Amino acid sequence: MVVLKVLREFAAGTSIHGFNFLVSPKSSLGTKIIWSISIAVALSYASWEMRNSAISKYHHIFRAKK
Repeated sequence: MVVLKVLREFAAGTSIHGFNFLVSPKSSLGTKIIWSISIAVALSYASWEMRNSAISKYHHIFRAKK
């Protein structure tokens, strides 16, 4: 429960787009669902791009070890 409270406080006070809509009591259920999906897609895409960047940066090192 403490972790959930900390996450809600973080989401309410952060300037990262969308998080404040998830915890705002004024936001409708539809708005919360749309922002949840948008945040999940954005985090997935960012993770994919970071993975690709790391793989391409160190590709020559892994290739040389074979």
